[in-house]
Amino acid sequence: MAMWWSEETVAVVTGGNRGQGLETVRQLATKGLTVVLTARDAKLGRAAVDIFHEQGLTNVVFHALDIASPESVKVFANWIKSTYGGIDILVNNAAITDLGPFEGKTAINVVEVNYIGTKNLTETMLPLLKPSDAGARIIFISSLVAQLINLRKPDYKELLSGPEKITQSALDKLYQDYIAAAEVGEEEAEKFGFSYCISKILVNAYTRLLAKRVADRPEGHKIFVNCVHPGRVDTDMCTKLGGIRVEDGADTGVWLALLPKDASPSGLFLYQRKPVSYDGDVAWNVDAYRALPNKTV
Repeated sequence: MAMWWSEETVAVVTGGNRGQGLETVRQLATKGLTVVLTARDAKLGRAAVDIFHEQGLTNVVFHALDIASPESVKVFANWIKSTYGGIDILVNNAAITDLGPFEGKTAINVVEVNYIGTKNLTETMLPLLKPSDAGARIIFISSLVAQLINLRKPDYKELLSGPEKITQSALDKLYQDYIAAAEVGEEEAEKFGFSYCISKILVNAYTRLLAKRVADRPEGHKIFVNCVHPGRVDTDMCTKLGGIRVEDGADTGVWLALLPKDASPSGLFLYQRKPVSYDGDVAWNVDAYRALPNKTV
């Protein structure tokens, strides 16, 4: 792979203090970029950075960030602007899930954090993506549970079935209608699907919409936008059920972040460096996971 980056290249990884995010930070830092590791918990975030520094990766820095807090996002963006002038790579890794019995407030929080928080951060950072010959990169860490087969409302499936059909108003309506259903209770919410599925379906649709929005930017101002399924990685968020190593789970996102401009796709959903369907053909078996304890990242 042709090396277009340097220590002046700035990457931000949200939820970078453990698991998939931590490994993404490690791999990018090992390549020589400046990597901003963010986490809600400042103590845990600084501890992670201290370990990297002990390992010689002094190009990793920490800043607190709670993507669910507009004020935290604003403070973070202002710090990025004053410290670096902007960024080259944004890896949206921070997310939460809920694998326990249905609770309306928890289900709503999952969608608020994973979709609204991620979207707000991304929109805030868009003006801070630095112009460059290589182009800027936005990567959303998603999941195969975001495939549209897991959305139980046929009318919404149709609205989200292709980049030419997806609109922000359609995403807003799905979000608002799911929140209203979750406020009523489990029976209404389950007519849409599992909260984590809904949150990541919204993220995937937003990926396609954003890729379309920025597709016609001129040379020197390109932005490549993609989402990634890392696989069932052996992390706290997957309740350590086993699966692939975090090193392998982080691989596709890091690969996308560092591809040469001429080889960089946009608007794709990828797994193991290959495109996968946004639609899917096998629904996720939520019931098999319901008894597992709640985990967050």
